[in-house]
Amino acid sequence: MNMPSIVKNRNLLVIFSIAFVLWCIAAGLAFFNFSSIASPLIIHFDVYRGLDFLGSRGHIFNIIIIAFVLLVTDCLLASVLLETEKILSYYIGFFSMFINAVVLMVILVLMNFNL
Repeated sequence: MNMPSIVKNRNLLVIFSIAFVLWCIAAGLAFFNFSSIASPLIIHFDVYRGLDFLGSRGHIFNIIIIAFVLLVTDCLLASVLLETEKILSYYIGFFSMFINAVVLMVILVLMNFNL
């Protein structure tokens, strides 16, 4: 049985595990806080002009879905590139962890505006 190369490399496994945990926290917060809201949600607020963009809870769930697709794509890409370009795999892993941390911050800000 051939294990994926990302599982063999402990550093990448830890990086992508942290990214997945950040995504799970963001997805859990979004689901439990926004699933019962039917009114329009504030998606973007400008300090000078006020509300810029109102959206539904589907817009927030789209952010979560896109973050998950990006996480899976980055994980597969890092796994393929690990044998030939190790440093690029680490960059992809850290990028994925950074993006999921930003998604978590976005969900927290949206919760602050809307709840």
